[in-house]
Amino acid sequence: MAPTNNELIGSIDFGMVNTRVAFMELGRPKVALNSKNSTTTPTVMHFRKDGTPIIGAGAAKFMVIDPANTIIDFKVGLMNGMTYTSPTGQSYTADELATLFLKVLREEVETVLGKKLGKVVLTCPTDAKQAYRETLKTVANKAGFEVVGLRNESEAVGLAYDFDRLNVNGNILVVDIGGATCDVSLVEKQGNSLDMRAGAGDNHLGGRRFDDVLLQYVSQQFADKHGFNLHRKLENHARVLEQVIEAKHSLSEVDKVVIPLSAEGHALDLEVSRETFNQLIAEFVERALTLVKSVLASANLKPGDVSFLVLNGGSSVIPLFEQKMVELVGKKPVSGVNRQLAVVIGSTLDAARKTGAVVRDENSQSLPDISVKTRTIHGLGLLVEDAQGRKNYMMIPAGTVTPYKFSQTFTTKYDDQTSVSLVLLQGNTEDVSQCTPLVKEGEHVLSGIAKMARGVPQILVAYQIDESELVAIDASEKYSGVSTKFAVQAKGVTE
Repeated sequence: MAPTNNELIGSIDFGMVNTRVAFMELGRPKVALNSKNSTTTPTVMHFRKDGTPIIGAGAAKFMVIDPANTIIDFKVGLMNGMTYTSPTGQSYTADELATLFLKVLREEVETVLGKKLGKVVLTCPTDAKQAYRETLKTVANKAGFEVVGLRNESEAVGLAYDFDRLNVNGNILVVDIGGATCDVSLVEKQGNSLDMRAGAGDNHLGGRRFDDVLLQYVSQQFADKHGFNLHRKLENHARVLEQVIEAKHSLSEVDKVVIPLSAEGHALDLEVSRETFNQLIAEFVERALTLVKSVLASANLKPGDVSFLVLNGGSSVIPLFEQKMVELVGKKPVSGVNRQLAVVIGSTLDAARKTGAVVRDENSQSLPDISVKTRTIHGLGLLVEDAQGRKNYMMIPAGTVTPYKFSQTFTTKYDDQTSVSLVLLQGNTEDVSQCTPLVKEGEHVLSGIAKMARGVPQILVAYQIDESELVAIDASEKYSGVSTKFAVQAKGVTE
């Protein structure tokens, strides 16, 4: 159902470095302004001495003034369970911080708009695991949004590129490299149909890595000159990092920059050339190229089969990165796509599609519905054990069109076995050690199976995945009549 007149639909591009919100207005996607009259909110949170949180640009200025109480990596914490303690001693989990950040941002945006932002699509890294996807959805719901779906970031860029280009057909290669992740998608466009043929991502490849290697280089040059580490004081580290980031941005426009370094009465005006910067980041650019080649291979395509190259994300403007992508596919990147806003625009169009909202062209004419075929990035299976040992029994291979449901019958390994543990695995191989468990062994069990000889029980397991790659399981035993069903949740498994 479409939203009411007093409620907007939209999306949230919750980035590692910056966050953006957009909404549908008069059938067109529009990027929302925050309380600072900006479309971009730094993904930063600062706690004042009394424990009051502030977010965005207001918080970012404390990265140098009070770095101990300024948090920039709480979204990363959603992936690894990090915790934080405020100046008042209150402990926060990463998902609590993310909820707080999104709640404050929602209130800011709604105050500016004068309307409630209700149904939204969230974006996430292409390589995001199930637990992260569920956590992200839970966090946004707790912040007051109604999440109607998730969309991989590079896929969202493909949707943004397709908007207003309905007569364009072919293979669209999207490379989205932002502050912390690099996502690649191959989107096939034919008429009003978009097929997300293949995708892959690297959650440790982005602007932050470029910052790190340049920071290490700068710090070493200073240490060689003055004999001590620039970062032995936290405030020095924050200030130099700010200078390094500014220098990185400048090197996309000029051939060399001078970074004025100073600490504890010592100074160094360090000249850094674009050539030096290119040498520092070369291995990361090569990793991105490898990612692109793997996506093309998954789609059974060669670089020459790419019809359009779409580059997105702040780091995509780095000359070496763009140069290598162009050399690989033999195409210049398309123009007319805002590399900072394409993700949030595309995901807003996805929200319109999912809620049945009307989408219009620049002349206010209704556009035809777009059919989007989404495929799984990772394989999904079940932990089974046979005479050869434990393995991941593939239920839904990578590349499967979603939504999708698959059922398979299993049996017991031992005589009189009255229960089985349902362990869901994410991975593209039978090797259990190379897969990610979606639930822990023994966390969810089908019990109450009548005692029978091994091999007699008939255990039917139905594995279901929706368009957002969220998973649900239904399991039953034929003769005993017992059954159970559950969905993979942010904090494990719930009935």
